[in-house]
Amino acid sequence: LISRLDVSRFRNHVICLTEDGPVGGKISELGIPVLALNMPRGQVTIEGLRQLFKHMRKIKPAILQTWMYHADLIGVLLGKLSRIPRICWNIRCSNMDLLEYRWSTRITVKMCALLSLFPDLVIANSREGFNYHRDIGYKSRR
Repeated sequence: LISRLDVSRFRNHVICLTEDGPVGGKISELGIPVLALNMPRGQVTIEGLRQLFKHMRKIKPAILQTWMYHADLIGVLLGKLSRIPRICWNIRCSNMDLLEYRWSTRITVKMCALLSLFPDLVIANSREGFNYHRDIGYKSRR
């Protein structure tokens, strides 16, 4: 997505909650800044949240777009605190058996459902994903 955006109109920054990995390297090669918070997988650290909040206040994005449940949850909370004007979540799965996931992911998904009225937009990559998330409590306002 970011490799196709018009750089004269859009300035992107990517923040990874964990390490940047191979995709982060490819994004960096495009000249897009990538910040890896290096939080352990499945864990949120106070230092990681502090760095994220500080970075968002520094770059002052017009739009915060998050991918994956943990980023959605953290993004909507810190995004609102940072006064980011627009927050957008992305749904990239459907028909999940939540019992197959860690307890922290199950809680995160349930919290996202409760907070799903707060993002300005929720993008689902399929009708199945939209329906599944609506059925587990996501609000389909936008």
